[in-house]
Amino acid sequence: MSLGYISWSVATVTFILFFSDGLFTPYIPMPVQYALSALLVGFTLWLPTHNKSATRLIINNETLTVKHIPFGEKHYPLTDVIGVANIAKMTFLMTKQGSETLACRIPTKYSYAIHSWLLPFLNK
Repeated sequence: MSLGYISWSVATVTFILFFSDGLFTPYIPMPVQYALSALLVGFTLWLPTHNKSATRLIINNETLTVKHIPFGEKHYPLTDVIGVANIAKMTFLMTKQGSETLACRIPTKYSYAIHSWLLPFLNK
């Protein structure tokens, strides 16, 4: 996890829980404040986890399946897949429908390896 995300979530929880007595209590009840802070921390920690989660590429029956473990999968026809691009330390799968994040902060040689693995299937 990034230290920036963790410190931001700890600072937010500290502010909401310890300084809420005088600021937000007349407007928002305490149980709602606790629930909002838990949702805020959960979303803050989920975002980098989703970007750094393992991704599997599977080709079956002229369809490319992108599985973000454990978040689900998306299916793309091979005719819509353009290739793989490495932009700003993020590796993206480029399709005619848009782009899909494959990995975050992997070395460039691995994004080239993904592209070279995918390239023979795209030239059919």
